[in-house]
Amino acid sequence: MAKLGSITYQCQQAFEAVNEIGHSKHVAANEARAAGAGNSHEVAQQTGVHSYKYGADCLNTWNQAAKWIKSEFGIKDIRSIEGSHVKSWIETKVDGGLTARSAKTYVGQLAKLEVALERLDGQARDWGKELTDARGYVQDNAGRTVHENRAFVNPRAVAASLETGEHRLAATLQQEAGPRVREVALIKGDQLLGGNKVEVEAKGGQKVTLELRTETYRALSEYIAQNGRFKLDVNEYRADLKRACVAVGEKYSGPHSFRYNFAQAYYLDRIDAGLSHDEARRETAERMGHHRCAITSHYIGLRRC
Repeated sequence: MAKLGSITYQCQQAFEAVNEIGHSKHVAANEARAAGAGNSHEVAQQTGVHSYKYGADCLNTWNQAAKWIKSEFGIKDIRSIEGSHVKSWIETKVDGGLTARSAKTYVGQLAKLEVALERLDGQARDWGKELTDARGYVQDNAGRTVHENRAFVNPRAVAASLETGEHRLAATLQQEAGPRVREVALIKGDQLLGGNKVEVEAKGGQKVTLELRTETYRALSEYIAQNGRFKLDVNEYRADLKRACVAVGEKYSGPHSFRYNFAQAYYLDRIDAGLSHDEARRETAERMGHHRCAITSHYIGLRRC
């Protein structure tokens, strides 16, 4: 790709590196397995695009992602895109209401972009961890429909039904301060700021301060004093949450439901305190560690900005 050109042109050039339309996908997969591919991911890494529709869908996704990455990170050459950039785009789309099904499809299409770029310039890339993290983010945060209200009807009952103290404490942190589950999966002593405040690292390395009730802050402090840190196995937490939802008759939509509960409760609290809609929404966004109007409105159940 001697000529840099527009993002659209660059994506088209990258696509030609994996364009195998007209060739058998089945044969290509068998050849990949014969060459040592041991699972479907490895097969995908060694094969190209074999259908017109999938090719068009990939190009559309690559263009969307690359244009956003150029806008956010100033990257004009798609060969300079890294896994972290792709992960950030997926997370932003999910926060904006992208459904889990669509988000998973996007992750797969961006994995094919990695293959295309490697074939294009002969340089190995390793987006594996970032793509795995993106899939985890989708699992934890994406809903089944764009405007699905994922808040629990009775979040306290769900939290109280969790089996372990660590899980109940994590649920309380999410209810009271609205963090994403991975933001509270590891909390160390130096993150306790005093005054019932805890600093966590949100998306993109942003620092967010959680404001807790006195009793919750004390419980977290005592736990860290006894155990050295607060550490949460997200998969075990998710499984326990599913059991708790069955026990209390709640619909399970992942730990992100507590974030919805926080956003809606905090927004209404700010309205009750006399703030305008825009002021209340802005304060809610700041507490949750994001800034876009559409994202905040999505959490509090409003479609207007």
